Amino acid sequence: MNTPGSVNPGQPLLTNIRNILTHSAEKIVQCFTGASQYSTEGTGTASCGLAALNFARLVFDRDQKRPPLDDPLVFLNDVLSRETIEEATSICMAWNSNIHMEVDEIAKIPLFDKSLKLFSRKYGRPGLDEFKTLLSELVLVDGSAVVVITRPPEIVACTKLKLSKSTHMFIIFDSHPRQRYPDGTGIIVTASIEVAAQELAELLPVISLAKSGLEWQAQLLSNYSGHIFVPQKIEDRRTYLTDVALESSLALLACQSKMATLISQNATLERENRLLEEHMETLQNEVALQRSYALQHLQSTSTNTSHTNSRLPDASLLTSQISIKTSKHAESKDSRNHNSDSRSSTVGLNSDTDGYRFALRQQQLYDTEDTMLRDQLHDLNRNPQQTFDCQICLDSYPEDVVLRVDYCRHEFCRHCMKEYIASKLQEHRFPIFCPICTTTDAKQRVAITQGLVMCTDLGEEQQSLWTEMQMATLSVQLHCRKCCNTVWVDKNDFNETRIVVCPLPGCGHVWCRDCQQVIETDSGPQHSCDGSSELDYLMQTEGWKYCPHCRTPIQRAAGCYHMTASCITPGCNTHFCYRCGESIVQSALQREINEATSDHYRRCQLFEVPP
Repeated sequence: MNTPGSVNPGQPLLTNIRNILTHSAEKIVQCFTGASQYSTEGTGTASCGLAALNFARLVFDRDQKRPPLDDPLVFLNDVLSRETIEEATSICMAWNSNIHMEVDEIAKIPLFDKSLKLFSRKYGRPGLDEFKTLLSELVLVDGSAVVVITRPPEIVACTKLKLSKSTHMFIIFDSHPRQRYPDGTGIIVTASIEVAAQELAELLPVISLAKSGLEWQAQLLSNYSGHIFVPQKIEDRRTYLTDVALESSLALLACQSKMATLISQNATLERENRLLEEHMETLQNEVALQRSYALQHLQSTSTNTSHTNSRLPDASLLTSQISIKTSKHAESKDSRNHNSDSRSSTVGLNSDTDGYRFALRQQQLYDTEDTMLRDQLHDLNRNPQQTFDCQICLDSYPEDVVLRVDYCRHEFCRHCMKEYIASKLQEHRFPIFCPICTTTDAKQRVAITQGLVMCTDLGEEQQSLWTEMQMATLSVQLHCRKCCNTVWVDKNDFNETRIVVCPLPGCGHVWCRDCQQVIETDSGPQHSCDGSSELDYLMQTEGWKYCPHCRTPIQRAAGCYHMTASCITPGCNTHFCYRCGESIVQSALQREINEATSDHYRRCQLFEVPP
């Protein structure tokens, strides 16, 4: 159904499209009842990105199939048909996860990777002027294009269709039911950048949390990202579908293989866990049995040695540390039952006393260590470690993992700072500024230092990229074509030097920084990029002369010193003396030439006199 707008809802779609093209209407707002990302219960809660990219793929596919001289009205009617919208949103039925995937991740799946090509990315704050600029850049793209706009947690698509050299049509695809189209997906069609930008600004307003104390968090959440895609040319559609199916099948097979490996590992861990539990239960039974034997043994020993002066402590103090072998108990019990003289009784008594002393020492060590651990626990509970709130993920962490940016002192956790720096390095942004300083009205943005980067535990590749970009601010890469090596040199020295010498030992290659010409190190003229210095040197060496008027190089082949044919440059008409280089006359009249020649050679030599 059509909602009230700038067109008549009761008119057919083709009539409303014709009104848009003839500028008699501003826009079409159409709702496709029952076709949205929530078509099936429990699905599509986070699939707006899938629907947006799928709609762009279908529109590009129909645009490439369209004959060159086809009526634009027929093409637009096909794009805006219920079949196209239902096919675009049908992909949401297979996605039942609540995880919001990024546009970059969705575009990597074979279905979109083979049909869409990322042209550029744009970032900014939602608003009418910002969206005007974004759509103006979209118009400059040759052919049809689409910008997929993400304003967390919503994703919409705005497609620009090039109908002719001067006619463009904007189609805003929104898979979220809203007040204007409450029963399904909404489509907004307009030929005006102003109207399209106004519609986007209303769909994606700026979130304001000014009274909640989360001003900068609101600014982060209120920013948008726009991914501009253009269609990839598909030569053979059968091959395209085969490649998509093949890559999807291989990806599914890899996931199934990984799942089977994880299931196998989980079964192994569960089996090992059961064995460890059984072993622990066996050890607990043995310990209980040994404690019982030890208690009985100590009670018997205390009774047999009551005539001595040494007094044994209560046996209950030793029950937690004594470990006596069962075989030793049997031997000791058997020796007590069969001792027939005082010598054997004395040996058994000494053996029991040594075991008691060893057990007593172990108990004392345990008591000392237990007291120390209890004191440490008491100190920790009395002085708990302070925590901080990461200003990106907003979670609380202990002070051990805090990373503070120098000067501005904004606090982040290691994971968030690592991900932020890695994203900026991937975009080749340097220097990298504090994310809070860039989103607030700070007078000075604070750059992240090398020491802070080292604390984030970046990968080796990212560390190398950081080093390269850091060096690029102070130095440039110098590549020598002779030794084929590359070396970093100081940027200021390089900019001040016109003649470059390879600094690597054993090379000494010399070239001009401006024209990249090789310069010979032998004695000769000073290098000039246009060759003027070399030409002057050659003229002086060979004794050639310049025309005094137009500076044309001239060589005398034979004859007198008077250049009788005048200068060879058209329109110059200069006669000069090749011997002294002085201009004789600049004229085409023979009488003037004869008079000037006679006058000059009264004081100069006309012919070369042999020695």
